Amino acid sequence: MIFQESDLQFYFDDSQWQVIKYDTHKYYKTLSGSGLKGVDFIGIRQENQLVFFEIKNFRNYQSTAATKYTLFKDTDHFIQQIQDKMEDTLTAIKVISKYLKRKSWYRFFLRIEPFIPNRLIKSKDWYFWHQISNLRNSSTSKTFLLWIEIDPNFKSKTSESFLEALQKKLIKAFENFDITPVLTNLKNPVYLEDLVVKKGT
Repeated sequence: MIFQESDLQFYFDDSQWQVIKYDTHKYYKTLSGSGLKGVDFIGIRQENQLVFFEIKNFRNYQSTAATKYTLFKDTDHFIQQIQDKMEDTLTAIKVISKYLKRKSWYRFFLRIEPFIPNRLIKSKDWYFWHQISNLRNSSTSKTFLLWIEIDPNFKSKTSESFLEALQKKLIKAFENFDITPVLTNLKNPVYLEDLVVKKGT
């Protein structure tokens, strides 16, 4: 699977990942009408890891220098926006789960699920959300990935200070989510064995 976001291309290994671009999904379009925001991608890795992706690329940020530096100075506002997106995404998962449970066919599926081979339903959109809901309520690994690229014109010391401060505040903001936040970028990528990220062309 290949997804593009903020001038970055994400190459997911299909054998390891199931991913949707949530902010363009039909459910998001419906829920956003109620004011709910959402993360960029939602993924299931190796069938038992729930991963939320938020992509911020400031490398080609078309703005004045003053506006750019505001980003560095007001990390609290930036973190609050990220936290709001995560909260809204978790709310959406609950809403979608309730929506599915109202369907008689879905309630029937829940009774016979142990007898249905995964390969027969894995590609179904509704089954993806079924898995997300189950993983959200389980004790398995859950990760929030903030992929953030900083304008290379900034002094490296300024960028490093910003990222360090951001990491600390991100960890604190996610204390009540039962989700591990991870800060990453092209310089320090994650999931190297099954995810490749490149600058857009």
